[in-house]
Amino acid sequence: MPTEVLNRSLNLARVMDVLYREGDGYTYVGKAAKGGITSLLIEPIAL
Repeated sequence: MPTEVLNRSLNLARVMDVLYREGDGYTYVGKAAKGGITSLLIEPIAL
């Protein structure tokens, strides 16, 4: 599998984890969710 496809899939999974970890962050987006997603996509976790 190409690395680019793998990275996109992993980033999507990470965003979903951040959004739904403490409730429904998709419907009710707060400052914590916005900041978390921004830092997650700009500085992804090394595997």
